[in-house]
Amino acid sequence: MTSKSISQAIKLCNNIAGISIDDLKKSSADVQEMTALRDAAQALAEHLDNAIVKSPPCKYDVTTVEDSIDDFRHYKFKKFSGLCGHNLGPILKNQVGEAIRAEDGMLAIQMLIPILDFFNEWSGRCDDSYGEGGMFVCEWNEHLENAISLLPAKLDDDDHAVIEEIMQSMEKLDDYGWGDDVGETGMQLQEILDGTDTARGFKRARQYY
Repeated sequence: MTSKSISQAIKLCNNIAGISIDDLKKSSADVQEMTALRDAAQALAEHLDNAIVKSPPCKYDVTTVEDSIDDFRHYKFKKFSGLCGHNLGPILKNQVGEAIRAEDGMLAIQMLIPILDFFNEWSGRCDDSYGEGGMFVCEWNEHLENAISLLPAKLDDDDHAVIEEIMQSMEKLDDYGWGDDVGETGMQLQEILDGTDTARGFKRARQYY
């Protein structure tokens, strides 16, 4: 089965799902045909559920991120290459990346907060003559974009609190000229809080990693 045939099947299913109940009743298909279609759809759903590889749970969490940061919290960083390239970068790639590969978007967002908070602590004190700080912000933002794509359609009050917390951390990037690098993502987070976001659920993380 090719990607093209799968795309065609998805389009057909969406077209059928978009037909109103009244139009279905008025269609030339009889009850027996529609029953057969329903049974085939149910069988297909069960078959696909068995075929999809379930992602293992993430072995990292906010505590492991904070513990990793504590290991170098006492360092006196002078350049972003040391802060990001040798310390925050590996946490971002390995620990947050693992949460995204496990398709746990909210966990990834929770883990991104202490990373950005520690980055913000040093933003006004590190040399960014080679642009490492800006590159790290862009990389951090890519992980956030992937985490957002994995969020479920419905979020509870605790989830909203996490989103508000990460938005507060993102606002501090404006102080050092990096606000624009996360502007679109910040707008999407606000749309999630407002209930107007429609860009989630595509699981782009599989493509990114």
